[in-house]
Amino acid sequence: MLVITIIGLVGLVTLDVNVVGSIIREGVGGSIYYISRALDVLGVDYKVLTAVGEGFPLSSLESESGVFQIKKYRGPSLLFKNIYSGGLREQRVENYGYMFDIGDILEYFCNLDLDILGIVPVLGEISINDLLTLSGYFDVGVDPQGVVREVSNGWVVGRHISPNYFMKTKILKVSNDELSYIFSNSDEFMDFVDVYKGGLAITLGVKGSVVVYDNSMFYVPSIPVYGDIDTTGAGDVYMAGLLYGYGSGMDFLDSAVLATALSYTLISGGISSLKQFPSYINHIKDGVERLDEESLIVYIGYV
Repeated sequence: MLVITIIGLVGLVTLDVNVVGSIIREGVGGSIYYISRALDVLGVDYKVLTAVGEGFPLSSLESESGVFQIKKYRGPSLLFKNIYSGGLREQRVENYGYMFDIGDILEYFCNLDLDILGIVPVLGEISINDLLTLSGYFDVGVDPQGVVREVSNGWVVGRHISPNYFMKTKILKVSNDELSYIFSNSDEFMDFVDVYKGGLAITLGVKGSVVVYDNSMFYVPSIPVYGDIDTTGAGDVYMAGLLYGYGSGMDFLDSAVLATALSYTLISGGISSLKQFPSYINHIKDGVERLDEESLIVYIGYV
């Protein structure tokens, strides 16, 4: 039986206000929060380096399986307002967060026997150059949403970065709407795929995801959901499944199936219960399709 030693996580927790029609949900959020909740349910040991502003509800980060090293900074915590309409999401930001020092990251995690370090920034709190440095010390899995984001007049917008920053990572999870900020066209994307040695997952929202690894390409379907729904955290929970899979030695496709099932449990009622989890996994597995290069490009929207 394979044993997971430790998963490391670095990034910010936030405060979220999610608006879906007339329904408003307020609470703790950020990639770290959602990933940690998923790892709690999976029963995985993990270590977190995060930061909070004044007045943050620290009790929300209590965990039986994870340990949080929390930096505190002056001023209010980063707040995201997620507005859903017609299946789309717009984001506004209030306050600003915290910039992690590479020395603090190395000091904390180098003393731990990590299986993988999940780098999951939400808004520029980890330097893109530091990502390269950390990839030299650890097996790294990265969700680059926080490094392809910037703020313009309070709204979250995208910025372009080079795919070379991710070449040494073991896992790269990118949402389809962020893909064009890393790969400007299908040729650049396929050039990366041809040389990348890790597992690449591209989430397609409610349509599922595609994964590329070991010269193989697959479509992984989601379980259908309908109407305007609060999908905040779904991509983060998906990332938790990939990190768990890597740490436990799973095949990357199986990790993506697990990740998809985790995401569905979040948006369909909450991550706290996995009662129907085996049936979700079997349903998703039945819909997996092997792809060729042409169909992969169509799925991710380069036409």
